[in-house]
Amino acid sequence: MTPSELEDAVSKATAHFIIEYKKHSDTKYDFNLRGKKNFWNVRLDFSSGFPYALPTITLLDSIFIGSVPHVNIKGTVCIQEGDSLIIDYQRPTDLICYSLDLTLSVLSKGDLKIYEDELTDEYEGYFHTEAAEVNSFYAAKDNVEHFYLKVIYPSKQKRKRSHPVLLFDKNKSLPNSFSDIKNKYTYQVIKAIHLPFLSPTLPPKEGRPITIEYINELLDDVTDKARLNKLLLKEKKKRQHYILLSFPRSKKGERTQILLNFNSDKSSLHPLIDRTDCWDIKTYLLKRNNQSYLLERGGGDNNLSNKKVTIIGCGSVGGEVATMLAKSGVGELMLIDKDTLETDNIYRHRLGGAYIPFTPNLGSGDVPRIAKVSALKNSLEKDIPYVKVSCNLNPVQTIIAEKGLHFADVVVVAVGSPSLSLWINKELKTLGHKKVIFCWNEASSLGGHSVSINLETSCFECLYTDTSGFKLNNDLSFLKTGQGLTKNLTGCAGVFTPFSYLDSSQTAALATKQCLDMLILDRDSTAMSWKGENRSNLKVTQRYEESELKEEVVINSKDACHVCK
Repeated sequence: MTPSELEDAVSKATAHFIIEYKKHSDTKYDFNLRGKKNFWNVRLDFSSGFPYALPTITLLDSIFIGSVPHVNIKGTVCIQEGDSLIIDYQRPTDLICYSLDLTLSVLSKGDLKIYEDELTDEYEGYFHTEAAEVNSFYAAKDNVEHFYLKVIYPSKQKRKRSHPVLLFDKNKSLPNSFSDIKNKYTYQVIKAIHLPFLSPTLPPKEGRPITIEYINELLDDVTDKARLNKLLLKEKKKRQHYILLSFPRSKKGERTQILLNFNSDKSSLHPLIDRTDCWDIKTYLLKRNNQSYLLERGGGDNNLSNKKVTIIGCGSVGGEVATMLAKSGVGELMLIDKDTLETDNIYRHRLGGAYIPFTPNLGSGDVPRIAKVSALKNSLEKDIPYVKVSCNLNPVQTIIAEKGLHFADVVVVAVGSPSLSLWINKELKTLGHKKVIFCWNEASSLGGHSVSINLETSCFECLYTDTSGFKLNNDLSFLKTGQGLTKNLTGCAGVFTPFSYLDSSQTAALATKQCLDMLILDRDSTAMSWKGENRSNLKVTQRYEESELKEEVVINSKDACHVCK
């Protein structure tokens, strides 16, 4: 909007709670509002996004900052939740009134004691605009203890002050395969004190920063004073000290966390001993990387962290299943596949060219190849900090003969070959395995299937069985048998079945859902299918003609199935 259009929209804003307004600049207007108990002065800052976005609103009455929830240390009022808000951009004046009404609703919470939990829970958000973020793998509980802190001294700083880089638990090792945690930089690793409090607390009043006096007022509420005093006796004089403050949140088990850096011109005792005003205090917020937080924040399930899944076949479908399970929170994966990753795979496999070497061995002159399972293990452990991945390059026949699948809660079979799947099905049932999933794509993007089998009540071969016994096509098939479905671009050695990464992703999503259900619930044997378009004009089964785009059916044991007998 142009400044004149904005001024016109503001001038038309009328509501019973608007006392008056005045123009501060072309994009900022100050309003005086009438609440139930207080009068409020706020500033609306209309960015270039208005009216497609609400204005930024600042509380001008500093006396209330620190005592009203959803207002940060700068006075910014949080009036919208996330990206789901729909803006009616054609009515800018109504948007202004709507924004002011929301603001008044937020500010009025400060008058009511029942909203104090919201204020204490917003403690970290209160400092959001003032504090830098630091990565943390440390999960604060209610223990007074040391934690480890990686710090670095930026070379551009005129005054030598360390910068915190990473917090981690003194009793747990870092996931060094994850991201670039293990990198070329030389950090100094120091110990610092975690100072937990028994009760939630309010931030400093009127937009003031954290001071020694503020911390002194809180110390009577420390969870374990004797333990704190014992740790302080071991502290030496230094110019810099770090303390992590934590407070319980209203949700049981969660804690607010704030990291403080105390800096002095001279070497001094720990600030919890030398409680003078010689300390310059800098505040840092923590970027949480601990497992429980990441799983809940990312839609995973903490209950899956102790579950183990074996995936036989880590091609296009199996590789995607492994990734989806890891991102769902499954704690341990065993990957089985003897094949190497080739450039032929990169358009339909989870892994791409980053894992395909082209540099030859200087001794032999040969270019090495990397196994799919090794590359997938590297990828998963680099992407996800808490997943444990092991891999086996032996043929599945050898592994099963050696009873190498005994540890798995669920076995996922994604080998693509019906004959091999049938053999694996028979062997697993003989060995007493209960929970197995078979998944595969149909050729030419015609569809995909995932079958969740309870081997105590039925088996995969039941799909290939009718009243007369074994048959060549299974009950789920969309394609009639006897068609030439494979292609080759380089002769017999290059034969392949045509399907895409999108096909594999859809099939893997079905298999992952069934696997997660199996890990958490006891379910009957079921099959899930997705259906694509028959663009290649292949001969299809009646099931294809009659099925929905997605469907789920129950798998029952067949009397004539010789595996189930």
